[in-house]
Amino acid sequence: MRKYHFLAIVLLGLLTLECSNDDGGSQVIPKIAVVQGVVYDIDTGVPLGGVRVVMGSMREFITDRTGLYAIEGISYGKHFIRATRPGYAEYSAIVNVNRSVFTHDIRMHGP
Repeated sequence: MRKYHFLAIVLLGLLTLECSNDDGGSQVIPKIAVVQGVVYDIDTGVPLGGVRVVMGSMREFITDRTGLYAIEGISYGKHFIRATRPGYAEYSAIVNVNRSVFTHDIRMHGP
């Protein structure tokens, strides 16, 4: 039991990374994540290629034929995500990114 308690304390310390700056203070390093998932047709369950997935104003990804997307460099916290593809209704949601690899699958309504 003590072994697991020690491991939990070490992991907690790693999650709260801090570094010293020039003036002797410390600052918290922002947590950055990869947001990934698969885009599906909501009616058929088939993965959709050619979907434009956007987070924020500058982060976007076009899905391949397997429907997979992965957007790097997203900070922890709440973000607006949007997906568009011709012939499908636009998808939008707010996601709360809280892990270094955050998975959010998208289901789009077809024609």
